[in-house]
Amino acid sequence: MKSPKSRRKRLILISLGIFTLTILVILAYAFPRLPIITGYVAKEVCSCTFVAERDIERTKNEDVGYFPVNLASFSIDYEAKTVRSHVLGLASEIAVYRPNLGCALIHDATREEVQSQSFSLPVSVVDPTLPFPYGDYVVDTIPSNIDESKLKAAMDFAMNCKGTRAAMVVYKGQIIAEEYADGFNKDSRHLAWSISKSVTNALYGVLFKKGIINIKESANIASWEDERQHITIDDLLQMNSGLEWDEDYFDLSGATRMLFKQDDFGAYAAEAPAEFKPTEHWEYSSGTSNILAEIMENRIGNQAAYWIFPHIELFNNIGIQSMVLEADASGTYVGSSYSWATIRDWARLGQLYLNDGLWNEGRILPAGWVEYSVTPAENSGGIYGAQVWLNTTGEYLEGCPKDLYNFGGFNGQNISMIPSKDLMILRFGLDSIEKLDYAAFVRQLIDAVEAK
Repeated sequence: MKSPKSRRKRLILISLGIFTLTILVILAYAFPRLPIITGYVAKEVCSCTFVAERDIERTKNEDVGYFPVNLASFSIDYEAKTVRSHVLGLASEIAVYRPNLGCALIHDATREEVQSQSFSLPVSVVDPTLPFPYGDYVVDTIPSNIDESKLKAAMDFAMNCKGTRAAMVVYKGQIIAEEYADGFNKDSRHLAWSISKSVTNALYGVLFKKGIINIKESANIASWEDERQHITIDDLLQMNSGLEWDEDYFDLSGATRMLFKQDDFGAYAAEAPAEFKPTEHWEYSSGTSNILAEIMENRIGNQAAYWIFPHIELFNNIGIQSMVLEADASGTYVGSSYSWATIRDWARLGQLYLNDGLWNEGRILPAGWVEYSVTPAENSGGIYGAQVWLNTTGEYLEGCPKDLYNFGGFNGQNISMIPSKDLMILRFGLDSIEKLDYAAFVRQLIDAVEAK
């Protein structure tokens, strides 16, 4: 018979073995995923610091202050304009800043190569005396059919949510409500996340109008010599390419590998094999939007011309001065995710769509482009058009008009257009702090507009 001492020793050894095995299993699972956390933190802190010029304590406490991203530590080199992040010294990631092209994570490229990317913005002036959206003057009288008490109650509902940083209501082209959380104002840039996909839509509208692309033609990706050669630009715009993709931001997936472990997002996404035939299966894919960004670069042909194209052909023409489209380390715009602008400039983009692509009697988007953009993609269940979310079934935003369409992004970024009401609603913030019931906010504002 074994002594109590030897049994105790054996139990300790077994316990140590189980503990060690548990730690190894946890590390095996966690370690490959750490770059998602460190990459997110390095990129977010870099952009908040050098693009939005935000207070670092606010960035630390809010933008990267929630679990699990708050597990990462970071350091900022203000002279080199870089941010490095790690978790307990592991999975270090570095993001670098370039004027007018924002921040990018770097892996195979060098800091010097990436920071050599630069271009000068064309001069753009918005007359502060002209009424919004053509200028920056906000009329202080509200149309008589608006119930001001209900309007105020709706804005209070949004602004009392700790996650809301800015909210705006535009009715018949006029700003009727505009509020900001402490620390933010009309000049603050806000990250729009997947609203960037709707920017990509607008840029493709311009490309189509100028005859640079035909959306019905093949995407013409050089490596697509197999069944993928039949994928059209239209298929990509409508998320109907059939390419294999996994849009999961909380694990290793196509989306997280692209955003946090690659230098060239579009090239990585284009490596995805065909899982279905085009239009056979609808699937939301940030990879698709970055393939579109790469196609745009290839069609324009010259990288410097590509960088300046959105500004001279779209933004300057509608008075958008604050927009920063961030590029990946290869210099290609991140068509899926990374764009920054003030709320008023985001509202100008939305107003262009409410105006059916017209601006000050000039046509920016081709005739029929907005209608095409808000036509449900095949097999999308009526919730998606061409890089635009739709409420055609009433399921996307419950209880809201079915003609509502939305430029929507991660963490509660929304620009909603309701043509039947000539109404636009914007809310930007951080749902990771506190989630706003956005559909309820929209319903309250519609009630305020229809009250009289």
